[in-house]
Amino acid sequence: MAFDEEVVAAIEEITQEPEVRANHELRLFELQVLDSLRTIMLMVELNSRFGVDIAPSEIDREVWATPARIVAFVEERVHR
Repeated sequence: MAFDEEVVAAIEEITQEPEVRANHELRLFELQVLDSLRTIMLMVELNSRFGVDIAPSEIDREVWATPARIVAFVEERVHR
């Protein structure tokens, strides 16, 4: 599985929203696909899968607004 597909799979697993696979520009917070609890759950899942430590204070709703932006955020953290 490609890196971006694995990140999107994690998002789908946490949100239980299959649309995230088809639409990487889905506005997650605006559509209430992600909320504060699911965001924390996603942070834990991304840490488990990719070893990235993400502090809650680092979560910016605009940076994490869409699956594509979350993929870019995680990719940047993995390649630091």
